[in-house]
Amino acid sequence: AVLADNVVERRRRHALWALAELGGSEARAALVAALDYPNDDTRIQALRALGQSAGELPAKTFELLEGGAPPVRREAAACAYRARSMAARAEAIWARVLSAAALAVSSSDAGSKPD
Repeated sequence: AVLADNVVERRRRHALWALAELGGSEARAALVAALDYPNDDTRIQALRALGQSAGELPAKTFELLEGGAPPVRREAAACAYRARSMAARAEAIWARVLSAAALAVSSSDAGSKPD
């Protein structure tokens, strides 16, 4: 019976990973729901998947950071770090895009003659 439970849990974790790869709001909702699942390994997989995706982290991430089992707390911390890192990279890329756009506008203004 224990082996059968492990197979079921492993399949559940694989399904969470597949949902993360598919993306979308329904997949994200399933990942967030998995944070309430009683199995720590399943919660950890959901946290890993959420940490790799864009978007705000659910409040449950921070609840697990404060009150989950030690491996779950560790993964919640890593998830929050990855999300912060992704946000910082996105912000840096956006700043470069805006800078390039401003440069393009200023160079086109310099080339135009006033009437």
